[in-house]
Amino acid sequence: MKFKCKKVLFLSLLTFLLFTSSTVSVFAQTNNDIFTISGIDIDKTDENASNAKEKAIEEGQYIAFEKLVERLAPSFDISDIQYDKNFVSSMIKSFEIDSEELSDTRYIASLTFYFAPNEAIDYIEKITHTKLVQNTPTPVLILPIIRFNDIERGQELWAKDNVWYGAWKTYNLKRSFVPIKLPNADSIDAQLAPNSMVIKYDPASISKLMQRYQTSSSIIAILEMEDSDFKHILLHIYSYNNNYREHIKTIDISSSGKSDNILKKAVNKTIDLLNSDWKNKQKTMSITNNIITDTVKSNLVSNVIFSNMGEWIKIQKALKDNFAIKNTKIISLNAKNAKLRLEYIGNLEQLRLALQDSGLELTIPLSNNYNVANINNTYEIQLKN
Repeated sequence: MKFKCKKVLFLSLLTFLLFTSSTVSVFAQTNNDIFTISGIDIDKTDENASNAKEKAIEEGQYIAFEKLVERLAPSFDISDIQYDKNFVSSMIKSFEIDSEELSDTRYIASLTFYFAPNEAIDYIEKITHTKLVQNTPTPVLILPIIRFNDIERGQELWAKDNVWYGAWKTYNLKRSFVPIKLPNADSIDAQLAPNSMVIKYDPASISKLMQRYQTSSSIIAILEMEDSDFKHILLHIYSYNNNYREHIKTIDISSSGKSDNILKKAVNKTIDLLNSDWKNKQKTMSITNNIITDTVKSNLVSNVIFSNMGEWIKIQKALKDNFAIKNTKIISLNAKNAKLRLEYIGNLEQLRLALQDSGLELTIPLSNNYNVANINNTYEIQLKN
């Protein structure tokens, strides 16, 4: 059976009437967008490849939606969910085929789905009646160290033949909800954190790498190989945060098969652990600045500052797509700024963080308490520099 492989990108052109102006925009998402669900792997067989593809995409959107529910409502048991499958497609703004293989009767693909924030939030609130996660995880720096049973070779990070680093380099990191940063493994990295210091978990060296890649935490993933044929492999995962190293888990990756498949399996195990750890933390959190703890709506008046019509359009779209914003009304509008009344959920600090994730900066008056939304005070919103 012969397969043809290709990569296709579907982006919907979104025509929307926003506030008092209308425009056409191409929808785009960042990799760490909470409403982007990647890594949906589907394998379907039917009378022909066209039918198989249609069924695969349909099934994929349901799987993606359930993953989104798990992400936004981690305390909710997904097995208890009852939802309208016909409504799911209306919440999807676009989807991407990351890879696909097809024959006469079979279709295999990896898909990414982009959900409309406001529609998804409203519907998930309705069916779960639970607190929704508002934030996205912070980036994590991965340090893939390979440890050999051969004493002479020892442990390596920056070595050119570090196949463990190579597995991360070729992996589609967009599949992880927790944003992952992989070091360049260049001369600067080697100078900031020499191999001999990293394998000793030297705090100063690891901190320098974290500063370079702008992360507040890192994961040291040590792949221990007892033989060269990849039959006996242990994966040791450590977290490093605030100069403190903690062993998270050791996983037996031992298997017979191709080395590439085993290394990919080890990458997947690490990513699954990161995402699961983030989800579990959300479950145990009663309240933080990044969690919407209720759906009570508040109002504030804000001056929106922009230098041209292009910036105004970007701000409008960001506000429209932000799930914390439930309604927006224009009070006044001129060439350089607009005065808006915003209706939002959560408190002001949660709103600030939500807007920050959308590329907007909310300036809160120093005289105002973050926990009080006084519509007599005027705030400022503008694009982040």
